[in-house]
Amino acid sequence: MGNRILIGVTGSIAAYKALEIVRMLSKASYETDVILTTSGERFIPRLNFESFTSGDVVSDFWTENHRQPIHIKLSRSAKVLAVVPGTADFIAKAAAGIADDLLTAVFLAFQGPKLIAPAMNPNMYDNPITQRNIRTLKEYGVIFIEPVQGYLADYTRGSGHLADTVEIFDYIERYIRPPLLEKKKVVITAGGTREPLDPVRFLGNPSTGLTGIELAKELWKLGSDVTVLGANLLVPVPSYLKVISSDSHSKMELNAKKQFKGCDIYISTAAISDFSPVSPSKHKIKKSGMPSRLNLTKNSDILKELSKIKGKRILIGFAAETVNLEKETIRKLKEKRLDIIIGNLIGSKSGFGFVSATGIILGRDIRVEFSGLDKKQLSRKIVEVLLQVLYGNSFSLDNFCKI
Repeated sequence: MGNRILIGVTGSIAAYKALEIVRMLSKASYETDVILTTSGERFIPRLNFESFTSGDVVSDFWTENHRQPIHIKLSRSAKVLAVVPGTADFIAKAAAGIADDLLTAVFLAFQGPKLIAPAMNPNMYDNPITQRNIRTLKEYGVIFIEPVQGYLADYTRGSGHLADTVEIFDYIERYIRPPLLEKKKVVITAGGTREPLDPVRFLGNPSTGLTGIELAKELWKLGSDVTVLGANLLVPVPSYLKVISSDSHSKMELNAKKQFKGCDIYISTAAISDFSPVSPSKHKIKKSGMPSRLNLTKNSDILKELSKIKGKRILIGFAAETVNLEKETIRKLKEKRLDIIIGNLIGSKSGFGFVSATGIILGRDIRVEFSGLDKKQLSRKIVEVLLQVLYGNSFSLDNFCKI
């Protein structure tokens, strides 16, 4: 079975996006088979899919060069079945247990995780019959990747638009990977806080939140329940992540203490302001009235405060340094009683706002140097170190799933 994935394609104008999903899966080295319904093949010919995958592309029970029964063979060959897009007709048949074509027969016989990404006119999606069918399938464990607001085939805008292809890909990865962090509650801070001087100016930093969001995605794919405390995020956030706005130090502190109580793993990637103006102005300060010196107060170290009530939680922190990176990273590791710390070198080609990162990951009996990693690669490296803390230093994520 390995990492084989089945993609079902039904008759929707959104069927062309299934091509992108198959391309993404092939690029990530997943083995992919495609099942087209008769209507699906009218939208996207079989040859198009054959150009993106070395796997089987089939559309009926009587496909040549396949031993029968083909629907049982296909249902046993993959770890995940994803129907992209899922029409109202397919959802109705699946809910009723109808198996009158190859895709519905495979869907009925398949024993692994089953995903459906609906795409249809909102009048059809919101119809009580369709909603009843969706509820029925959810009760049987089918996972729905909810449609979003977007432009539809009739040039109107509505809620039946197929979910983003990247999010669909993420869902497939979540269910093909082993749930190594299932039932783990993870809280991640991301972005950069801002402390207002007046309604139009603030003390802040250039953190975009990219590292935090990439890390949240990787942890979610391993089955964890992730909450992001987001501070002025400047990167797209997938809809499957819960985000609590925490734009200032005071909001971040309040939300962090509240969420910390129920979490198993707390990760502080956010660049949280060390200082705040003592008396922010309620009105814009004119240039002529701008003081030559700012009266600032020192903010509390949220992570350090949380470490005092650490308990059995795993704490992960970050250190951004321009000099003495390892020395300062070790100091913060000990001072804040962290399990893992990532020291980021801030320079002309790495750090805030840069795609690549250079630095060091430290923990008990753990020392990993990294250089020139993009934020996604860095996030995967951090996840592997976290899993080593949980499961032992010999743990390798490569042995369990593709990363």
